[in-house]
Amino acid sequence: MKKTSWQVRLASLVLIAGVAFVLTGCTGRVSKSTLDAEAHMRNAGKVYTKFMQENRGRGPTSEEELANFLKKLSDKDLETLGINPAEKDKVLISPRDGQPYGIVPNVDMTSMMGNKMKSKPGAPSRPPIAMYEKRGSGGKRYVWFVAGGGVTEMEEEKFKEEVPDAK
Repeated sequence: MKKTSWQVRLASLVLIAGVAFVLTGCTGRVSKSTLDAEAHMRNAGKVYTKFMQENRGRGPTSEEELANFLKKLSDKDLETLGINPAEKDKVLISPRDGQPYGIVPNVDMTSMMGNKMKSKPGAPSRPPIAMYEKRGSGGKRYVWFVAGGGVTEMEEEKFKEEVPDAK
C-alpha cells in the first residue's frame, strides 16, 4: 500500500516529536537552581574529600573542624579542586537553606577499603551519608555520600531514618 503525502508528513511529525521528547527527557527539565544546589554541595564534598585525604581516611568530627580545614586551604588548593577562591566563605553553606552543611561525625573510609564495607548486619551496603543540608527545602534535603561524591535529594522521613542523629 502506497502512503499519501499527508501520511508521510504525519509520520515525520510523530517521529520528530518523539525524538524531541526523548532528548528533553521524559519528566521535563531540571531547573538551574537544582543544578546549582547540587554542584554547590559537590564542591563542599571536594573539601570534605581533601580533608579525608590529609587525615588518613578519617572524616571531620564536626562542622567546625571542616570549616577550619577549609580556612587553611590556599587559593591554589581551591583552584585545584575547581572552587573559586572568592567563594571560599560560602563553600560549606547551603544556598537553599542558608545553613552550614551538617556533618556526620567520624566517617571512616578505611572501613570501606577494597570495596568491602564493614557494617552491621542489615545495614545498607552503599557508602554512608557524610554531609547534609540542615533544613533543605520543600521537605527534602540534599545529602552527599562519602564515596563517589554522589549528591541526591532525600525526603525528610527517609533522611531521618538514614541519619537519626542529625542536628
